[in-house]
Amino acid sequence: MSVESNMTKLFFKNLAPAYKCPTRFKVRAVLDSTAAELEDYQNKLLQKGPFCLCTDGATISGLGFLNVGIMDSSGVCFHLDHISMSERESTAVGLAEVLRPWTRHKSVFGICADNAANIQAAIAMLAAERQDFAVPLRCMEHGMQLLLKDVRAAIPWLEKATKEVNAAIRTVRRSKKFFGKLKASGLVLQHRRKTRHNSWSTMAVKWVQHRAKVAELLRQEGPEKLGHSTKQRKKLQTALLALERRALEARVRRALPVMWAVTSASKVFACARLPEALGVWCLLKCRLEEALDTCDFKDSGESNGTVDLRKDKVRELYAQRRQQFCNDVVLAASVFDPRPLSGLEEPDHMHAAFVMARKLLPKKFFDSTEVQEACVSDLDDYRAKKGLFRDTDFPAWDAPLSEVISWWKSGQPSKPLAVMADKFWSCTTSQGQCERYWALANRDRCAIRNRLAIETQSKLQSVAINLWAVVPDMPEPVPPSMSGCLSFTKLSEAPSRGVCGVQSIIKRDVRQHVQDVFPEDDQLSLASSSSSSSDSDD
Repeated sequence: MSVESNMTKLFFKNLAPAYKCPTRFKVRAVLDSTAAELEDYQNKLLQKGPFCLCTDGATISGLGFLNVGIMDSSGVCFHLDHISMSERESTAVGLAEVLRPWTRHKSVFGICADNAANIQAAIAMLAAERQDFAVPLRCMEHGMQLLLKDVRAAIPWLEKATKEVNAAIRTVRRSKKFFGKLKASGLVLQHRRKTRHNSWSTMAVKWVQHRAKVAELLRQEGPEKLGHSTKQRKKLQTALLALERRALEARVRRALPVMWAVTSASKVFACARLPEALGVWCLLKCRLEEALDTCDFKDSGESNGTVDLRKDKVRELYAQRRQQFCNDVVLAASVFDPRPLSGLEEPDHMHAAFVMARKLLPKKFFDSTEVQEACVSDLDDYRAKKGLFRDTDFPAWDAPLSEVISWWKSGQPSKPLAVMADKFWSCTTSQGQCERYWALANRDRCAIRNRLAIETQSKLQSVAINLWAVVPDMPEPVPPSMSGCLSFTKLSEAPSRGVCGVQSIIKRDVRQHVQDVFPEDDQLSLASSSSSSSDSDD
């Protein structure tokens, strides 16, 4: 809508009678001047660093676009560009050509994108072009969703049950009369969202928590009264039968610990950094093993041998994904998270990390043989501060990310290690930063529908996202990638809200404190919306 239209003027007149609506020429002048100021700020910012470059593509109104942003170790995010791909090929070579103006800056150390084959090939090409060390990164948040897709496919009864649940929920939500009554009652049923595999977990949790009450309400209202056609009334009757099937709920409930373990890891990777990545993978393995050992995976008519094969398949899928995502650089980077070293015993995975770091990093970062040898010695000294001679200034195992980064800047073991740590801590494990940019682009879709020039679209994106950088009184947004998670936390012994009696349904002995722990509502909202822009896993 134009700022000079009668409807816009009427809106501002009712909202703020004293406000004088600007002309379109004034809006354009302000946009151009602010964009020019942001460009100067961006040029100065790129001289600093180190940064991790994040990129993600999407299709809006039938047009292809690419968003590019950077993030530093303190979590400050800056939107660089909003690029049209309509006249470019989305091949590895084409994407590399588009991203090359940003990756040639020495301040850019990591390049993170999703797991689509073309963008991964592009960032590998760009990293290989750099004479200095640059790290191509896979989005591990998206990788967890691919793992969840694999796990569902590996358990046939789970895949079938979740599809039935999804069909029932979609039918119920399509009835506007009944859905309004559900909202008024405070009951929530969420169906899966396409390409968002975490939404399977959220859907299953909500089904287990609210199924009985929703079934009771639907029975009271009557499917024959709620449907507006014979077909919809029949579908509502089928949905009611699914809601009343306790066996269907039991199937979903038994698989929840495994599904939620993977979804929790996806949430962790949404705000984690590269040195934390290996620890998160190790924590996920522990949670999966606990779920596989304690939860009942035996469906009707199945033998113990079938169940064992299914569990082995889940372990195999985890190992395959871990091998895909945890390369040598990820392994070596984990030595820069000192929190696992604060205990008396060094975790098993840290030994392999130090071996790889001594072998790989000094040669990658430094050309001088003397400095390389000093760096290896510094790594050994850093690792040796344990037992009775523990460095009391080590960040505790539950220290937040900001404290860890501050420790590397002030109380670090040596300057070479501090240089490497600063670069690795700037690297994110998710390109979710760009997913947030797409949320804004979709809200501003009218600009794209009206076919504004791509230059104007890019300016709109940049000004809307980066305005805090040039307006002194405007507070800086909360960094979306500051880690709120810890790699070495454990499953809570006390169950949270939503405890259900699983023994009464499946009639078998299980460890209830593991089987019946369900997440809080705020956890569900984040998990269901975390990034999964592509189902490609090549």
